[in-house]
Amino acid sequence: MTRYRYQAVNEANEPVSGVIEAATVRDAARRLTAVGHVPLHIGASKPESGLSAFRPLAPGRRGLSFRDAGRLIARLGELVEAGIPADRALAILSDGPRSRAVDAAARMRRFVLRGGTMSEAMRSAMPRLPAHLAGIVEAGEKGGRLGAVLKAVSLSIARTDQMRSRIATALLYPAILFLLIVFTISLVFGLVLPEFRRVFESAHVPLPAATRALLVIGDAFSAYWPFLAFFLACLALLALWAWRTPEQREKIDRRLLTLPGISGFERLSFTAEFAGVAHLLLEQGFTLSEAVRLARASVHNRAASRDLEAALVKLNEGMRFSDVLAQIAAFDRGARALVLVGEETGQLAAMLAGARAHAERDFDQAVERFNTLLTPAMTIVMGFVVGAVMVSLLSGIMALTQIG
Repeated sequence: MTRYRYQAVNEANEPVSGVIEAATVRDAARRLTAVGHVPLHIGASKPESGLSAFRPLAPGRRGLSFRDAGRLIARLGELVEAGIPADRALAILSDGPRSRAVDAAARMRRFVLRGGTMSEAMRSAMPRLPAHLAGIVEAGEKGGRLGAVLKAVSLSIARTDQMRSRIATALLYPAILFLLIVFTISLVFGLVLPEFRRVFESAHVPLPAATRALLVIGDAFSAYWPFLAFFLACLALLALWAWRTPEQREKIDRRLLTLPGISGFERLSFTAEFAGVAHLLLEQGFTLSEAVRLARASVHNRAASRDLEAALVKLNEGMRFSDVLAQIAAFDRGARALVLVGEETGQLAAMLAGARAHAERDFDQAVERFNTLLTPAMTIVMGFVVGAVMVSLLSGIMALTQIG
C-alpha cells in the first residue's frame, strides 16, 4: 500500500486534505469518492521535512485535541469490546449535543459505512492523532481484535497526556518566575536605567565600576534588543522545525536518552508507555511478538522505538524477552527485573503491569524532586539579578551623595 496526499471537496463543499493509503491513485480516488469527497488532486506522499514541519501551525488547522481523541477512542473501544458493531458504536457516539468529538464520530461513521477502514476513518477525522497510533488500529483490524487495540491506543494516549500534564504543572511556577525575571530586566533596562543615566551624566562625577558596568549592559540592551528578539525567534523556529522533522526528532530523542538530568525522565516515561500497552495486549490474547510490535508504535521517543524495532528481530529469532530488553538502554533496569520474574513464573502480563505502575510512580517522584529543586533555584536567580541591579544603582546614587 502506498500513502497518497490528497486535496478534495466534501459533501458540504468544504476543502479537505490529508493522507490516504491505497494500492494506486485510482484506488485512492475510489476510496475518497466512496466517503463523499470529490478529489481535486492526488499525489504520492513525501516524508515531511523542511517547511512542512510548520504546517500544523497554519491558521484553520484546528481539530479534535489529543486528549479528546483519546476519550473518544476509549469509549469506542468499550462499545466494540461489548460486541457492538463499529458502525453502530460510532452512531451511538455521534448522537448527542454538537461538539468536536461528536462531529468526529459522525465523520468516522460515514467513512466506515462507505467502505473505509477504522484506521483510515481515524486519520481523516482526527488529524492530530499520531500516525503510529492509527497504525496500531490498522493492525488490530487486520487481526480481528479491534476492541482490544482501541483500548490499548486510548490507554497510550491517556498516559502520554497524564505525563505531559504532570510536567506542565511542575514547570508552571518556574515558568512564571522566569517570565517575571525577563519582565523585570526589560523594565529596568528599558525604562528605569535611562532615567538614572541622565542623572548620572548631568552630575559629572566618577561612578563605581558596578554602576558603569550596569550602564554598559543597559546601552547594549537598548541598542541590540531587536536583534536579540529576532535571534531568539529564529532559535525557537529552528527548534520547532527539528522537533517536527522525523530525522531530526529521532536525533533529539537519542540525545535526550543520554542527557544528564533528562535521561531519567525519558527512561521512566518510555517504560511506562511500553509496558502499559504491552501488558494490555498480552491480556487480550496477543502473542508476545505482536504485543511488542504494536506497543513499539505507542512510545513517544523515536530513538527508543527504533531500538525496539531492532530488538523485535532478535525476539523473533528466539532470544528471551528480558535479554532483549537488557539491550535497550531506554528501558528501566528495575522494570527489566520484573520482566525476568514474569518470564520465569509465566506471569509476564502481570509483571509488565507492575513495571508500568513502578515506572509511573518513579516518574511522579522524579518530577516532584525536580520541581522541589528548580523552584528555589529560580527564586535565587531572580533575587540575585534584582539585587545586583539595585546594588549597582545604589552605588551610583551614593557616589552622587558623597560628591554633594
